[in-house]
Amino acid sequence: MDSFSSPSSGSSSQFSPNEFRDQLKTQLAQAYAEEFLESMPPRTRGGEIWGRPPPRGRRSVRRGRGSKRDNSVNQPDVTVPLLPPAIPLAAPNPTAALIEALQAVVQIMMTTQRANASSSTRQAKCLRDFKRVDPQTFNGSSDDPTETQLWLRSIETMFELINCPDDQKVRCATFMLRDDAELWWQSTSEIISPEGCVISWAEFKDAFMEEYYSEDIQLRMQQKFTQLCQRGRSVTTYAREFIRMKHFAPELVNTDYRTTWWFVRGLDKRIRHIVEAISPATYAVALRAAKAMEGVEESPEPPPPIVKRKRRHDQVD
Repeated sequence: MDSFSSPSSGSSSQFSPNEFRDQLKTQLAQAYAEEFLESMPPRTRGGEIWGRPPPRGRRSVRRGRGSKRDNSVNQPDVTVPLLPPAIPLAAPNPTAALIEALQAVVQIMMTTQRANASSSTRQAKCLRDFKRVDPQTFNGSSDDPTETQLWLRSIETMFELINCPDDQKVRCATFMLRDDAELWWQSTSEIISPEGCVISWAEFKDAFMEEYYSEDIQLRMQQKFTQLCQRGRSVTTYAREFIRMKHFAPELVNTDYRTTWWFVRGLDKRIRHIVEAISPATYAVALRAAKAMEGVEESPEPPPPIVKRKRRHDQVD
């Protein structure tokens, strides 16, 4: 049988393969024990209190990994501490992981369904409240821009009445579009939001005004307002048209004084001179004065008083 030299000593002692294997096992065990002792807390390292000398009768051997040692037969007895048994790790269960993933997906789906149901209920309530105030429909076929203005203003007034949320205004307003106006909005909404996102009320108003109340129409209606006159009509009829037309020129009637000035300016000459003489401070005062002057002019002249003559036999001598 072949023999081997000791790997740790410079001597020429020879070992058999079995002895060499046993020697190597011993060295590995000692190295592992030293690593374990060094990893323990200072006060419990190796079962001894750190800083105290080892008990008599026993020599403590501490060497590093690369230190040389005597490979003689009589070697010091090194006690290797017993390690705690390793805790076996549970193998991953693919079935349990799949069940947890499915439960998470179901939870997300249920949350989404509840959110969609809540949103649908909210939309239905807003539309129901909006229809309850009896809004007018709009078909876009009229050439009178006044109808466009009045319809849009009435819709906004109803929004304030029912306290309609901003994200539901477009849905409620477009529900009242008919015929050409409905077709117009179907094509326009795709241009404004090709991805189908929520369209704001400001975006709808801009598109609506551009289609049915363009800038050219605004200038034409503003000029028509500046030329408005009574022209022999009653003051009540003239005042009604004045209120309707002044919305086309908001810059000209943005104060009560300007509104009064334009109203008095359009009165007939005879009434205007009298109203201007009293210098009305508000539109309401000017309207009352104009109606009062109109009543005086239209009332017939009172007949002369009848003087009763005494009869001849009633006279006293």
